[in-house]
Amino acid sequence: MARIVREVRERRMADRVVVQSFDVVSLEHARKPAPELPRALLRDLLDADPVAVSRELGLAAHHVSDQGLSARPGAVAELHAAGVAVNVWTVNDPVRQRVLAGLGVDGVITDRPAELVGWNAARSGDG
Repeated sequence: MARIVREVRERRMADRVVVQSFDVVSLEHARKPAPELPRALLRDLLDADPVAVSRELGLAAHHVSDQGLSARPGAVAELHAAGVAVNVWTVNDPVRQRVLAGLGVDGVITDRPAELVGWNAARSGDG
């Protein structure tokens, strides 16, 4: 971790790097040597209290599966109120991308980036 942090800093890439992991311990280890790097927790399903987890880990974002967010769409507003971004993975259906835009998610992770026209249109208010 120290070597990676050193390289990120030397290359002045901190504004383009997000440390993300499914593993809470890894995120805790990343926080100590590089508190300035944003951290994101990857989750298939949301924790019982994602806001508390976000605060505990000092997260910038939650990256949750579409299935996990579908079970708790209200978590978007809760996390946003706590200053935590919400990105959803892996969403390949343009219709679903528009639904997520309507929920206010900050981004989608997709295998089909060319099909993000619907997402972008919904985000810009053109859709």
